[in-house]
Amino acid sequence: MRRLLVLLLIAVAGSAVLTSPVAAQERTVRRFGLYVGANDGGTGREVLRWAVSDANRVADVMSELGSVHRADTYVLRDPNIHDIRFQFDHIASRVAAAAPGYRRTEFIFYYSGHSDETGIMLGNEHLSYSELRAAITSVGSDVTIAILDSCASGAFTRLKGGAFVQPLALDDGSDLTGHAFLSSSSADEASQESDQLRSSFFTHYLVSGLRGAADATGDRLVTLDEAYRFARDHTLQRTINTFAGPQTASFDFQLTGTGSLVLTNLATFDSGVILDASVLGRLFVTRRAGGIVAEVDKSAATPMKLALPAGDYVLTLQGDQRNFAHEVRLSSGNVTNVSSRDFRVTQLDRNRIRGGEITTTPLSVTLVPGHALVGESDPHTVNLSVGVIVGNAYRVEGGQASGIVSLTNENLTGVQFASIGNVVAGNLIGLQHAGIFNVVSGDSIAVQNSGIFNRIDGHGAVLQNAGIFNHASAGFDGVQSAGIFNTTLGIVNGAQIAGIHNRAGMVVGGQISLVNVSGDVAGAQIGLVNIGERVTGAQIGLVNISRELYGVPIGLVNFVENGIRNTGLWWEGDERTWITLQNGSNIFYALVNAGITRGGSLRELEGLGVSGGIGFRVKARPFYFDVDAGWKRVSAGTNAQERFSSLFDPDQGALLPTGRVIAGIGIGDGFGWFMGGSFDVRSSLGFDASGYFDRYESGIEIGSPDRPVVLYPTFITGFRF
Repeated sequence: MRRLLVLLLIAVAGSAVLTSPVAAQERTVRRFGLYVGANDGGTGREVLRWAVSDANRVADVMSELGSVHRADTYVLRDPNIHDIRFQFDHIASRVAAAAPGYRRTEFIFYYSGHSDETGIMLGNEHLSYSELRAAITSVGSDVTIAILDSCASGAFTRLKGGAFVQPLALDDGSDLTGHAFLSSSSADEASQESDQLRSSFFTHYLVSGLRGAADATGDRLVTLDEAYRFARDHTLQRTINTFAGPQTASFDFQLTGTGSLVLTNLATFDSGVILDASVLGRLFVTRRAGGIVAEVDKSAATPMKLALPAGDYVLTLQGDQRNFAHEVRLSSGNVTNVSSRDFRVTQLDRNRIRGGEITTTPLSVTLVPGHALVGESDPHTVNLSVGVIVGNAYRVEGGQASGIVSLTNENLTGVQFASIGNVVAGNLIGLQHAGIFNVVSGDSIAVQNSGIFNRIDGHGAVLQNAGIFNHASAGFDGVQSAGIFNTTLGIVNGAQIAGIHNRAGMVVGGQISLVNVSGDVAGAQIGLVNIGERVTGAQIGLVNISRELYGVPIGLVNFVENGIRNTGLWWEGDERTWITLQNGSNIFYALVNAGITRGGSLRELEGLGVSGGIGFRVKARPFYFDVDAGWKRVSAGTNAQERFSSLFDPDQGALLPTGRVIAGIGIGDGFGWFMGGSFDVRSSLGFDASGYFDRYESGIEIGSPDRPVVLYPTFITGFRF
């Protein structure tokens, strides 16, 4: 029997080694990304318009093409210093936990916002470059990439002169370490953003390059070298004649290894366009709803792939006197070939010229768009826009109300009312109220209230309340409340409350619905079915599913993919042999034990005992520590039937509190060996009808004389699987 047991343990240990996550993933790379956008630079500084959306754009392209899983993606919008410090600590803990299972870990940090020669501006708070560097380094990844798109950010890279150094690094076989720091400007230059691009110049060209425009070799891989050169050269070209002056990107690369550091792989994305050899010139890719996605200066007569998410796009090829356009609808899995024959002549837009002015009109009254009864028809700002049927204004700073639909072609600051629907093509600050729908193409800091649905294509904040559903593309700070469902593709900082279904890219707060689905969750999911990636907090429902859970799952069925799921075989002194089942989150677990007298007859269930409880685990790989407590039930009788039946008879056997404290060493989360102590507790809480405690010679008295409590410790050792 002993020989068979030894062989069984060796076989299980070997299986654990061969099938462990470490063995299966040792040649893979795990990337984490933190993207920070800060429009508010504090008192006395102009509020930026596109810093937050730039952070969203970089996060999106790295998730789609750069192998940064959504669960490993963190986006902070107008954070304070505490938010950033907390997120760095959080990511550092995740990198440390992931490192043993991967060949290499990488961390990407991106910041867009205000800064000066000494640090970045977060509202009225200032984070020095030295602290920022220390925080980035503290993440502890093998490779670090930091990108700053802000004024005077060249001071962060602290260039010492010299020529551009070829970056080394990223194939799965290389042992790459080091950092690459990029900034959008030199130490004494301004970084600029463009209303036309709805982005900063540098980030616009960086994202365009990552989507394929920077793929100089045509291998459908965009390297750090290619992306940096593309963004640097095009940013300088577009800013050389601006009022703020030319903007020159800078760098600090300290990488060792072999190969090229690949940032995005176009071959991994299943939708996009391929521009064939006949397409030449400057080409803009815009969403049909508005917003430039990418810009390409295609001079070589070779095909070029641009990886784009599913959606409706307009490709505009720029000419000297006229433009050429081609509309494309992309679905998932659809790659469309585009040639010069597909383009048709389109009219040039009449844009505002730098230095020109947009007039302000106190009142505008329209019957339908293009037919103004009161006010001007040229682009202007309106304080009060009134639509008899359909209200239409270029920009509103005050209010807009219409009989059926209210339309604002750019930004609206104030209130917007309509019996059917409201549409703002730019950003919204204020209030939208409509009988059926509200739509904002840009960002929204407002209350949206409608009978059917609310939609924000950018980032939303404050409140969305709808009878059917709410949607925010980039993220939402506040509360989404809907009768049927809420969806947010980015991060929800607040709460989602719906009658049927909530979905979010990440939640910092809570989700309450019948079905809740999210990426990472820092807070709680409450519903019948809860599904999350990395949950820090609680899942409360009938069925709870997560990849990692650092907290408590409360439900009938709880499944944590990377949680604690172990069986065990252990011996308690010379008395009993136990088998154990443990199941739980990454920290907390429930356990059930069953045992018989050591050396006794299994057939006769000699010394049968069962126990159950809860516990927690602390990992310090390869070591771990378990502490658990619960109740032990010991049988009585002379045969198997009597012993089993006695477990359900309160007048037989014994019932007592019990616990364990163990320390062990494991291979991954599978096979391991442990030792420690168990503690049986004699107190008024239990009973002993069979003389269970008579076996102990002495114990540790910790109770008072009138309420005695005695602990009986026993050495234990065993194996887990």
